[in-house]
Amino acid sequence: MASAFLSKLYKETKDERYKINSIKLINFVLNNTTKEYVWYYTTNTKNSYIDNYHTAGIIEQIYDSKVELNIYEEKLMVSMINITSS
Repeated sequence: MASAFLSKLYKETKDERYKINSIKLINFVLNNTTKEYVWYYTTNTKNSYIDNYHTAGIIEQIYDSKVELNIYEEKLMVSMINITSS
């Protein structure tokens, strides 16, 4: 997930553009979750499938981004913050 890369760039440079875009990407991904907190392989859910390998990777990348950005109180989806923080 690109947000993890951008969050690392932000940590090194403190350039706010990286932080803002990383958060936007995280929110895009979180807004495309299912009610079971998994993701289809693509945003075209009609012709897509869910695979746990990529879902686990997404959760890990969201967590890594939050750590790099030091954002524990940002307005991300609360349900996913609880999942990735535990």
